[in-house]
Amino acid sequence: MYTICLGGAFDIYLYNLSETPDINISGSLSIGPNELPSHFRVNTYGIFEMSFWIKPSREQYVYSETSTCKDTFTCANSVMHITDGSGNGDCCKVGNRIPLLLFWNGTTNLSVYMDADGQNESMTRRTNNKKQRCTTPFELEREQWHFVKLKVADRHMAKGKMDQNSDGSLALFINSDKVCEVIGTRFKTLPSCASAHLFFGTIQPPFEDLHMPASAEIRQFKYGKPPSNLFVGTTNSIQGILSIVLMYPIGQLGDCFNRYTMLKMNVFIGILSAALITQGILTSSVTWLLAGLVFFTCYQQCISAILNAVLADNTTKDRRNTAGLNYKTLSALAMSLGPGIQLMVVLVSPAQDSWSMGTLFAILLPGWFLFPFVGLAIFAMKPVGEKNIKMSNNR
Repeated sequence: MYTICLGGAFDIYLYNLSETPDINISGSLSIGPNELPSHFRVNTYGIFEMSFWIKPSREQYVYSETSTCKDTFTCANSVMHITDGSGNGDCCKVGNRIPLLLFWNGTTNLSVYMDADGQNESMTRRTNNKKQRCTTPFELEREQWHFVKLKVADRHMAKGKMDQNSDGSLALFINSDKVCEVIGTRFKTLPSCASAHLFFGTIQPPFEDLHMPASAEIRQFKYGKPPSNLFVGTTNSIQGILSIVLMYPIGQLGDCFNRYTMLKMNVFIGILSAALITQGILTSSVTWLLAGLVFFTCYQQCISAILNAVLADNTTKDRRNTAGLNYKTLSALAMSLGPGIQLMVVLVSPAQDSWSMGTLFAILLPGWFLFPFVGLAIFAMKPVGEKNIKMSNNR
């Protein structure tokens, strides 16, 4: 049960839980020439993750051959734009494009533009378009949903996904596959600012945008700091330290009191921990989750410390080695069920790096329903010990 409920998938859940998006739009937004959603305010970061689903419309705006966009290098359709509003809000002050996403003229080739601290603010839009942009080498299929993720990190936090020759970059992922990146080698860091403007489609007054809006539907938009390994490590450390602290007291209690009574009482501690952890997972509450882990650690340590003694009580001296071997073998087989079940889910689940909370719930929660069977097994135990043997001899 432990490896089903609190195994590797639980660490993935904790990693996702540590993400705190500054903006999280769960619903859908439609953008187009005649449909521009209200703009939002968001704090931006030098290291961030942005993700959303997009469904490009079949028809995209096509600029005419006589359009002045060729002179201003704006023959593209704006999907999403974050700007601090400095200068004209579009280009090329630091903070104008943090980032900007466009479809090329009449196509669904997605381009991402990203400013960098220290860039030449006197550069033209044409130069910016060449130096600080990356583009998908293919069109996004129209009238189909695509998962888009932008990830910014320095080389030490890139986990192998960034160009190893760069000091940092923005990587663009489409349906979990990396397609391109905007290198940040020269300027080291990307800009961050408080209360920037987030526009879907073109930027709106008082700022001026020379791009036409793209035609698409966007849903489940998130922007914020990336998840942290620190939270996962801290949670696991709390469990480990608590296990060490409880080990000796529980062993002492097992020698001083009736072991079978302790195991029966421990079942209720386990049920309480299951309820707290389930509540924490369903509500993404760190408080409920940590409280449940504390009680579960107590439950687990009690089981580990007392079951071996109970096993010795219930076997004769000549059979204890065999009984201990069987117990360890069955425990190892049981522990392999958790990773086995999680492997099956991985093989049939959504693509890598795009697990939903629903997928994680399907992996983490069912194991807690085993607790009633644990309780039945413990309450079915018949105490066998020195007192019972003496009573049998007296008869």
